[in-house]
Amino acid sequence: MISVCIKYKHRNSPGLFAVIALLGYQTSFVAASNPCNAVPVFRSSQKVQVGQNPVSVVTGDFNGDSQPDLAIANSGSNDVSIILGNRNGGFAGVTNVPVGSGPRSLAVGDLNADGTLDLAVANSLSDNVSILLGDGNGQFRATKTYPVGAGPVALMLGNLNKDGKLDLATANSKSNDVSILTGDGKGAFEGAISLPVGRSPFSITAADLNADGFVDLATTNSGANNVSVLFGDADGRFRERATYSTPTSPAGIAIADLDNNGLDDLALANFGSDKLTLILREKRGGFAAARSYQVGERPEHLDVGDFDRDGLLDLAVANQDSGTVSILRGRTNGSFETTAALRVGSGPMSVTVADLNSDRKLDLAVANYNSNNISILDGNGDGGFGKSVNYEVEPGPRFVAVMDLNRDGRADLVVPSLISRTVSVLLGDGKDGFARAMSFPAGAEPVGVALGDFNGDRNPDIVTTNSRAATLSMLVGDGKGGFAKPIIVVADRGVRGVVSGDFNGDRKLDLAVTNDGPNSVSVYLADGKGALIKDKNYPVGSRPLWIVANDFNSDGNSDLATADAKSGTVSVLLGDGKGSFAPARSFLAGATAASVAAGDFNGDKRIDLVLTNYGSECVSVLFGDGSGNFAAAHSFSSGHNPYALAVADFNGDGWRDVAVVNAGSNNVSIFMRSKQGDFSPAENFSTGSFPRGVAVADFNGDGKPDLAIANSGSNTVEILSNFCR
Repeated sequence: MISVCIKYKHRNSPGLFAVIALLGYQTSFVAASNPCNAVPVFRSSQKVQVGQNPVSVVTGDFNGDSQPDLAIANSGSNDVSIILGNRNGGFAGVTNVPVGSGPRSLAVGDLNADGTLDLAVANSLSDNVSILLGDGNGQFRATKTYPVGAGPVALMLGNLNKDGKLDLATANSKSNDVSILTGDGKGAFEGAISLPVGRSPFSITAADLNADGFVDLATTNSGANNVSVLFGDADGRFRERATYSTPTSPAGIAIADLDNNGLDDLALANFGSDKLTLILREKRGGFAAARSYQVGERPEHLDVGDFDRDGLLDLAVANQDSGTVSILRGRTNGSFETTAALRVGSGPMSVTVADLNSDRKLDLAVANYNSNNISILDGNGDGGFGKSVNYEVEPGPRFVAVMDLNRDGRADLVVPSLISRTVSVLLGDGKDGFARAMSFPAGAEPVGVALGDFNGDRNPDIVTTNSRAATLSMLVGDGKGGFAKPIIVVADRGVRGVVSGDFNGDRKLDLAVTNDGPNSVSVYLADGKGALIKDKNYPVGSRPLWIVANDFNSDGNSDLATADAKSGTVSVLLGDGKGSFAPARSFLAGATAASVAAGDFNGDKRIDLVLTNYGSECVSVLFGDGSGNFAAAHSFSSGHNPYALAVADFNGDGWRDVAVVNAGSNNVSIFMRSKQGDFSPAENFSTGSFPRGVAVADFNGDGKPDLAIANSGSNTVEILSNFCR
């Protein structure tokens, strides 16, 4: 299959009083007797739909079967989703429990001393905390809500006054304070006591930070760019406050002994500066000067755990805007090395670590705010899944095409970028790597690209369709990866898709393009010296976005097929081999057909069509009869808003499979051909933000087709290596 960009999160040490209460699940580490010499890797195993805008996820054994279950706070639907786990690491049966308005944070603990886990929920819009008591069978009932300060965005449970009963503390972002609620051990709490902290506290945690035997509290204050530490006493009161400066907008906080000196340290995620900050405790007392490490965009949450089982704590930081998790591996001198930025779901807000499938390897559960789901990621403990690597390109990458541009026998990439009006060229090294992108001017809004030798010099050239300018740009290649200034050819309004082929039998590459203004296909015949002569326009369906060429009627001539977005059809134009095409035949495809590819998908040696339906969550396959006609569409579920697709034999079984990038869910769906001539249910793998283009080639020389994906939202090209399980 395809390699995935994955994400990690923390496992706190047994000494972390407050964080243990937050997780509500056994936190013993996987033994370091079998160290992992590579970066630890997780594979995506399951995605579960929950409520709207999930922001926080915690684990606990809610039904007494010794398997970890999940609770998710859904800020958009004002409820908590309970998902019970099984012994195979799977999850099923979502139950939603209503809570207050805008739930933002969860904590797990036995609040009424009945031996079963309960939940506390911070409701940021109704300014209160909901208490949900568990029945031991996985069901929860709401009992009471308790007013706290304005805008509670984080909470923790812990025995703050040493009476053996769980108390509760919230960080209130609008009233700039912490609310302390003392528990009675029967599931009820006294009224809140408020303690001022810095401006806009974002998270809260607890530990004995001054080694006096009493629990202290720490908050990150995103509005004041500092951390507040409230030192506790034997009565559970907090009398003294200290502040420590941080980079811009600190958010998530974790406490652990990060430098192995026996003292708890602070780790902070700063969403305003895209940095992770460490404030280390010193044995002589106090804290050392802060150290900072660059991570992804808008880091809001972090966790700690020994991911590589070397006995040293590592860090994982969830980066909301870049859709990644940054992994920082701990070193013996207390420093950290950034080893990976791993792709996760869209808008990751929270990650929890537990052994979800009982294999003694740490797994992850992630709340993805933008895609309204959680991701379950199985850790393998010692690698095995190839890393996904991103390469920066010009703003607004739309598609990606592959060809050996410098004649070194290695696959290179070409990416048109709408915003910068350029094409980015990335030369491959044949080992999964690419040189820094080179940029060449194209035209206004280049949306389509075709590659080939259009002037007869045996060097690959580039042609782009420029939608806003209504032109074609030809960039003549020098055979070394460089390209000349574009030659401009006037085209029709809304020119978009483009495909090359020898349409008139003269052994020279011609072009066919789609025009979504007049709803037509234009054919340009080449003279082999770089000139393109427009031959004729052919009417097709409404708003043709994509075009493909193949022999649909088995006569040896190139035919054309377009994906017509507005009419939800595919138009087929049969060629005569002399440069002309018969009037289009129209076949129903699906809602908003966005792209189309051709291949024999059922083994009958006849060319079929597969289309993405952007307005839905499915892919349509139309099986051909070999005469240019196609059967009614078969639909297969994909991700949200499938856009572009590519065809290859990904598992080496001799059958063509399909890869589809889903712009709405930030992932790629892989459809494997089954022995019955159909497609198996899609396997989905996370990508960058808003993927719009995909191409296939063997980028690392291992004989397996890999994927290159253009991520429009993050201005990157992503390589997903196929290691074929």
